[in-house]
Amino acid sequence: MGRTQRLVFAIGLIWGLLPLLLGRHWIGLDLMRMDLGGMCEWRNLLFSGKPLWIAPHPGNGVPFAVDPLQGVFYPIKWLYFWLPGYLSTDFQVAIHFAIAASGAALLAKSFGLTGRNSAFFALIYLFSGTLIDLSRHSVYLFGGAWLPWVWAFVRLGRGSGTVFSLSMLLLGGDAFAWSWGAFIVCAEGVIASRPRSMKPFLWLGLSACIGALVWGPAWRELSSGVRQSGFSIKTALSLSWDPVDIFGVLLPGVFRRGFFGEGSLWNWIHGGGVGAPWNESPYLGIFASTAAVFYFLRALIKREFLNPRYSVLLITFPLSLLFALGSHFLLSEPIYRAFPLLTNFRYPAKHWVILNLSSLLWLVTPSSPFDPAAKRVERIFF
Repeated sequence: MGRTQRLVFAIGLIWGLLPLLLGRHWIGLDLMRMDLGGMCEWRNLLFSGKPLWIAPHPGNGVPFAVDPLQGVFYPIKWLYFWLPGYLSTDFQVAIHFAIAASGAALLAKSFGLTGRNSAFFALIYLFSGTLIDLSRHSVYLFGGAWLPWVWAFVRLGRGSGTVFSLSMLLLGGDAFAWSWGAFIVCAEGVIASRPRSMKPFLWLGLSACIGALVWGPAWRELSSGVRQSGFSIKTALSLSWDPVDIFGVLLPGVFRRGFFGEGSLWNWIHGGGVGAPWNESPYLGIFASTAAVFYFLRALIKREFLNPRYSVLLITFPLSLLFALGSHFLLSEPIYRAFPLLTNFRYPAKHWVILNLSSLLWLVTPSSPFDPAAKRVERIFF
């Protein structure tokens, strides 16, 4: 890693450990149920000298080692699984915040930013509402951490890095983010590479072979239960991102429980009652959101989709938005019927993982390659 990446890595690590220094902890239903409980079982098995293949306590016995959510073959998890109690989950969040920040800095570099500006972009991504909200969503934080690396490595033509970062997504248990990573790798290979190269497909295949170490047995296990044919379309499209939830994108913390009386603004918008959106903090800010839409439309008008350096971003941004809309997009059900494999991925709001990243990229790409007054625009923004 370069100096800028090391700097933002350190900032991300400190940011993730800040609650611990203040006597607090990162919490969330998925984080507590999947990671905290899983790592407790992991420690119990390992320290008692028992094999990790079968865990007798969760679910009346589960194939622990090949359960992707447990991350036994995910090397990053070996850095902290042995820590007691909440320390293990606190370090999980902190380390992946650091990985996300350093990956975002490299991604900014691949789009033409250097030094201070790439560091600023990394910090914007680190403190974005969606990435912070992912801290409570278990393996989905791994997706937010490794996707910038995948995109950066394939743009820079680094095959080993692309294979490694894609493999980390699968070994960490986030097949959802791996699917987006696979799309980006293929798109960069087919659309953006000049001359077009088949190497990205080779890198993708190698990562799939590595991930099959856990996902092969896991898929066999899933196919014997209720997930054999995926979810129903109605279930798969539940917790879609509603356009009226734009307030949570523009204003910080308004979907936080307790912000609006006993509930949140989200509860009031959706008729009261209990419940919460999958992404309780999609915050980008008024400036960032407006700039993303403005520069996207500007790029379309200027036909920048013909520019191989930015054509994949021009596709990824609107595509991730349409997928995030889910049931609020008229063509979603026909698409899910045509591609039944999509029904294995519940909750379209999860697409905010890539929508958040692609939205923020519009803040930096027009500054340098699209605008002749690049230096002036960067100074104004940063």
